[in-house]
Amino acid sequence: MDETAKIIEAALFTSPKPLTLTDLYNLTKKNVSELRIALNELIEFYNRNESALEIGETVQGFQMKVRKEWGEKVSHLTKAPELSKGVLKTLAFIAYKQPMKQSDLVKYRTTSAYDEVKVLEEKGYITREPKERTFIVRTTKKFLQEFGEDSLVLKEKEKINQP
Repeated sequence: MDETAKIIEAALFTSPKPLTLTDLYNLTKKNVSELRIALNELIEFYNRNESALEIGETVQGFQMKVRKEWGEKVSHLTKAPELSKGVLKTLAFIAYKQPMKQSDLVKYRTTSAYDEVKVLEEKGYITREPKERTFIVRTTKKFLQEFGEDSLVLKEKEKINQP
């Protein structure tokens, strides 16, 4: 396998999204025919070795993925889709200020926080409890399991350092 194929293989392995020929050109500076040769070499390599992985072309570009017959056996190990930057910022804010009123959260994070809170609650990272005309939001055990207890250590250290 030549260097171009190895660069493409590494890129496809690490990329969470399909890579276009333009993406691959930017990585390798190789023309389309050279890229296609390298891609075919990789496809043949994975087929010849009966690998659990394969490289396929989709409408969005090229992608390395687990073959269907193996994907079903390991699908429970895959991570949930990543949270958007806005949702992560809202989650971080809640974790830092919890427990807090949802109305206060919206003041700091804008009205998009309503939708972000809904996503976080659906995924089980926060709970909402009604209180007067708003909700009290706080993180859950699932949040601690997935993000680690270290995510709350900074807040605890600040409490200790306060007079």
